[in-house]
Amino acid sequence: MLAALAEHLAPFESVVSYNGRSFDWPLLENRFVMRRIHPAPLINHFDLLYLTRRLWKLRIDSCSMGSIENAILGFRRTQDDVDGWMIPQLYFQYLRTGNAKPLRRVFYHNLHDILSLAMLAAYADKILQDPWCGLVAHPLDYFSLGRLYAGMGEIDQGVTCLEHALQGGLPPRLESEALLRLA
Repeated sequence: MLAALAEHLAPFESVVSYNGRSFDWPLLENRFVMRRIHPAPLINHFDLLYLTRRLWKLRIDSCSMGSIENAILGFRRTQDDVDGWMIPQLYFQYLRTGNAKPLRRVFYHNLHDILSLAMLAAYADKILQDPWCGLVAHPLDYFSLGRLYAGMGEIDQGVTCLEHALQGGLPPRLESEALLRLA
């Protein structure tokens, strides 16, 4: 499987993931090393978890994919899903017993991870291209966008978002930070 994955990834320079930079990709790299497989170098790894945290961490306690699906994308998984931490256990159970039926939940989980990743990428792109597109409504989100734009050198866009956040009402600590940034 690792050799097939390396061959499949060879023509690509980039990958998009959710928590893949610190979890999935290092795990794969270690497995490649253990098997003496040398995949083509990955030039770009865009991990949406980091952008997600910058955009919504102030408003949402957890930036897990499930929390983002519920709070931002408006999507809830059904009981057909399985928690990600259970997937290796279900796979090893399949290897021992040959019973593939429990893997249906794993396929459901993986399918919805991929769909959510694509939806999240499109959603974040839409917001970053136009914060006035109607997808942003919360002052904390405008505050986060203001910081993000300022960090990218988009000062005018950052100022506008921070002003909008202040008009919507911010907690005192963030209000002070917004005013300081605007000064």
